[in-house]
Amino acid sequence: MSRAESYVLALAPISQGMGVFVVETSGFPVDWRVREARSEHKNAQCLLIADELLGAYRPVALVIEDHRAPGARRGARVGELLDLLAELGTERAIAVARYGFNEVRTALGLSPRANKDGIAAAVAQRLPALAPRLPKPKRFWEPEAHAMAVFSAAALALTHLRAQSVPA
Repeated sequence: MSRAESYVLALAPISQGMGVFVVETSGFPVDWRVREARSEHKNAQCLLIADELLGAYRPVALVIEDHRAPGARRGARVGELLDLLAELGTERAIAVARYGFNEVRTALGLSPRANKDGIAAAVAQRLPALAPRLPKPKRFWEPEAHAMAVFSAAALALTHLRAQSVPA
């Protein structure tokens, strides 16, 4: 990996681990996957995963969900994990950016009522490399597809890149 590139690391916690999306600041996707954390101490395991990723990519920014944003519905464990991830980024002198999904919808040009399936479809349209992993729309009785975490992380990263490209 050339150090000439700058990376943005986006993490999207889920009940079984975290969605990971790494993108160059130019917008080129580098890595995407779901990292599982199935131990009794999921937050500790997720922090170890995040620390490993921060060491491997040395990103210029860590992007996570703002669990305090209006309309956010995150449980206490995930909220605590998001705060711990922000602390980890700050300790490593990495810029930490938090976005609520209302900001994500706006950045992707979606309706304020767009659901996760709509957000994922917009991400797949902008990042064709992810399109083959796009889960089919979830019916209300089905569990969320594992791969949706990657699309949530990618949506956060795209939101950050858009926010950084807009002159203040």
